[in-house]
Amino acid sequence: MEKQTFFDTSLLDQARQGSEKAYGAILRFFFPVIKGISGSYFLTGGDREDLFQEGLIGLYGAVQSYDASRHEDFVKYAKICIHRAMINAIRSDRRKKHMPLNGSVPLEETLSDRTGDPEQIVLRQERYVEVYDKMMEALSPWERKVLALYLEGRGTREIASLCGRSVRSVGNALTRVRGKFR
Repeated sequence: MEKQTFFDTSLLDQARQGSEKAYGAILRFFFPVIKGISGSYFLTGGDREDLFQEGLIGLYGAVQSYDASRHEDFVKYAKICIHRAMINAIRSDRRKKHMPLNGSVPLEETLSDRTGDPEQIVLRQERYVEVYDKMMEALSPWERKVLALYLEGRGTREIASLCGRSVRSVGNALTRVRGKFR
C-alpha cells in the first residue's frame, strides 16, 4: 500500500505565478516519486538520470496543465504525467528518429582534443559548423526562436509575452527542442 502524504494544492497556483519557492516545494514532494518511477523503466543508451529528467519535465507539465475541475487529485494526475513523459522518451528512443544526433561525438570531447595543428583546427571548426547546421535543421522556425530567447536567459513567461503566444506553447516548444537534442 502506497503511503499518501498531504499535498498543498495552493502551491500549484504559486508555482504558475513564478514562485521558485513553491516550485521547489513541489519538487521536494515529488522527488522520491519520480526517482521510484524512473527506477522501473529502462532507456537504451541512457541512464536513470535521463529518465529522471523526463519525469521532471512531466511534473512541470502537470503543474502547468492541472485543472482542478477536471481532475480530482493532483498527486495522481502528476504521477500519470510523469509516467507518460518517461514512456514517450522511451518510445522516441526506440524509433531511432534522432540516430544521427544520438551517435554524434559530444562537443566536450572534441573541445578537449586541442592540437596546434592548423589543419586540425580548420577541420574542427568545420565540424562545429556542420553540427550546428544539423541542430538548426532539426528545429522548426518557432523552436529556433524560442531557443534563441531561452539562451539569452529569458524565462518561459517572458518569451510567451514577447512572442504573443501562451506559456504552454513556449513550454511545449522547449520540450520538443530538448527531445530533439537528446
